[in-house]
Amino acid sequence: MFGRNDLVPEVSQSGMAEKLIADGNQIEQLRQELGHTEPFQPFKRYQEYRQMRGANVPGEPKLAAQFLEELG
Repeated sequence: MFGRNDLVPEVSQSGMAEKLIADGNQIEQLRQELGHTEPFQPFKRYQEYRQMRGANVPGEPKLAAQFLEELG
């Protein structure tokens, strides 16, 4: 979901990630058509989570729990 396991094909969930990204892009497009200038915050935050890299970044399960907690 956050791209951590994309290098391991057996564990990759890129299909889910691709769907979330496509849906988020569609929401952004619809928001622009409706005149919203601010980005869709849940999608923006999801993209930020996907960009996190480093030895101290939590794994997928912890990132998912953090993201769900932020969404409330």
